[in-house]
Amino acid sequence: MIFMNNFSLSGNLRYRIGSHSIIGDRASQQDYYGYQHIKTSSNLAAPIYGLALADGVGGEVAGDIASRLATNTFLELMSINYGKCSRKKMLRGAVTTANESIGKSIFDTPIYTGMATTLVGAVISRDKLHWISIGDSHLYLIRNGEISKLNDDHSMGALIDRQYEKGYISEDEWKNAPYRNMILSCLSGHKIEMIDLPKDPMLLQENDRILFASDGLDTLVQSEILEVSVQNTEAQNFAKGLTDLVSSIGKPHQDNTAVLSVDCYSS
Repeated sequence: MIFMNNFSLSGNLRYRIGSHSIIGDRASQQDYYGYQHIKTSSNLAAPIYGLALADGVGGEVAGDIASRLATNTFLELMSINYGKCSRKKMLRGAVTTANESIGKSIFDTPIYTGMATTLVGAVISRDKLHWISIGDSHLYLIRNGEISKLNDDHSMGALIDRQYEKGYISEDEWKNAPYRNMILSCLSGHKIEMIDLPKDPMLLQENDRILFASDGLDTLVQSEILEVSVQNTEAQNFAKGLTDLVSSIGKPHQDNTAVLSVDCYSS
């Protein structure tokens, strides 16, 4: 996993980054994440970070390889292309190249056929968060004691929830719907069906906490995530506190769980 520099100056903001993962009740770890300080020619100490978290699609071959390849390719392209185009174009280009890298890996190694991964990637540029996501991994904002999900969930479960909320299906159909965990969009070397890429960045504030997480964190409800956040003021302790709580619940067939936490604080 790629890690460089643990904090950075951003006007009146600084950033601390924490991370942790657990294998859960699975045979292998298919979650992968990384972050790096992006240096620019004009200011080598510029407060710019690239971050990514990926979750190899369960039930498919080589999910660990897909998630690692997607994360590393994404971060590499962020460093290469930063400042050469708009942030939105840069994010989309990095995802496209990561997807193509998976396709090439499958072509070169046919036993990898079928491998795929989710991806949540972002760049923090001074006080702005630009992000892109594919699949059902999560990006949360914790601000003023409240938690909100920033990205769309490209899964059958999210689609079923929306159908129930709009009254298209009954409560019984909602509770007993099959295939809730089916991914509707992923990086697989083929066409990406859905990409969540906001037009405008999010302006970050002092005491904001950004959380990247694989869907293994779904073992916790949002109130539990908030409780762990209140109990842990440091980013690294928060990340480990989340995975410790997931482990302590002992859910049967607990999925891999990986989290990245970014804390914003004033200088």
